[in-house]
Amino acid sequence: LTPASSPTSGGTSVRFLTNLNGNADVEFESNGSLQFTYTSIRSSSQIFSNFTFTTLANVPGQVAGVYDVSFRDQNNSRYGPETFTFYEVTLNSITPALGPTSGSTEVTITGTGFSPSTSSSSACRFGLQNSPERPSILNNTHLVCISPPTGSATRVSVSVTFNDANFITVASGEFGYVS
Repeated sequence: LTPASSPTSGGTSVRFLTNLNGNADVEFESNGSLQFTYTSIRSSSQIFSNFTFTTLANVPGQVAGVYDVSFRDQNNSRYGPETFTFYEVTLNSITPALGPTSGSTEVTITGTGFSPSTSSSSACRFGLQNSPERPSILNNTHLVCISPPTGSATRVSVSVTFNDANFITVASGEFGYVS
């Protein structure tokens, strides 16, 4: 599954690779209990070495936790499970709120739910520009992003992804580039 996680708000498009042909149901279970099912997912035409890529658009939000994802074909044969995690993260504020247009400012973001285990799939964005480096996750309430350079003095929103897909914007404050 790519990505293998989503914020609890959902909206993530998840791609998976299977050797199923035709229609399949995709089941998300937590603690052995079925939580939700995508019914009659049709395998796409992107075939790679006898495997097929299929995309589930906009996975619905769920309670934070780890889910087992299985695939059931039209013959009722079950494949899997694979692990999928719903996480809850808040981004509250940034410090400092200003930095030079040349970039390279270390910006600390405070919030909740940060996990060092997500650092390899985390990224920061200033406006529409990605940070030149992955964030440093210091603990579950603080992470550090490096501001990218920009062409002019401006104010931009700051956002972070923890699954290389869904960017969450800092609730309070923008970052100001100064000349």
